[in-house]
Amino acid sequence: MTRKLRWAVAILAVAALAACEDKGIGRLCDVGIPDGGMMGTSESIINGAALECVSRVCLAAVPNAPTVPPTQYGGESPQCSATCSSDDDCSDGLTTKDATGNKALFCKTSFKCAVATTVGPFKCKKLCTCGDYLASPIQTPAACQ
Repeated sequence: MTRKLRWAVAILAVAALAACEDKGIGRLCDVGIPDGGMMGTSESIINGAALECVSRVCLAAVPNAPTVPPTQYGGESPQCSATCSSDDDCSDGLTTKDATGNKALFCKTSFKCAVATTVGPFKCKKLCTCGDYLASPIQTPAACQ
């Protein structure tokens, strides 16, 4: 192989590996607050330094869908998340439909890209959030427009 061809192959291999990166969205994680910190709060809790998450972002989402009881998931099952700009960025999130059959997964639908909180360091940032918690259509909060 010529030198240029080897470089081209190496670059394509690195690009392919980067495209297949497992972000770990949906894995269980710890927000660093007992019981997920979800008792009586109206804002999601986000740990931006969660070592168990590839992105270091652990999200304990607060349901905004009227049909989702706050205790449906025990209110204490934070999941690894990642920043996103569209639902496609969240498409590799782990759900109960996952082929592995892993019973430790709590998202029954799919992950959506949505604003998770309107306060703190993640204010108005879009994060991959389990669709079970979100009412359709997903809208950006007025505080973030």
